[in-house]
Amino acid sequence: MQGRKVLVAGLQHENRQILQLQQENRELRQALEDCENTLQLIMQKHRDVVTKLAKQFIPSFRASVTLLHFRLKVVAHTSKKCETSINEKIVILSRLLNECLADGESVLNHDQEMEKIPDTMIKRNAKIPCTREKTIR
Repeated sequence: MQGRKVLVAGLQHENRQILQLQQENRELRQALEDCENTLQLIMQKHRDVVTKLAKQFIPSFRASVTLLHFRLKVVAHTSKKCETSINEKIVILSRLLNECLADGESVLNHDQEMEKIPDTMIKRNAKIPCTREKTIR
């Protein structure tokens, strides 16, 4: 009999715990539902505010973007003109440099030929007896 009383007491205790947990579960579900409803209200207010701001600022934003796009086109066009001008100047300078190099080479060749002339003159003078005496004196 004693064992039966202990068993019934244990079952009653477990039953009370189950009832408490069920009540706590109902309260938590109600709290969760309240939080979800509050969050939905907050999100709706947020959407309304964002929509209002978007309607207010999007036209001016579009105008700013359009102006910025136009300025970028102008800068790109100016940049292309500058690039073309720079390329033309580079071509002119490279032609001038090539001309200078060609002139320098021709002057160098001319100088080398002029250096050879005195050597050949001395050799010719040495071969002719009468000029040899003049060069010795």
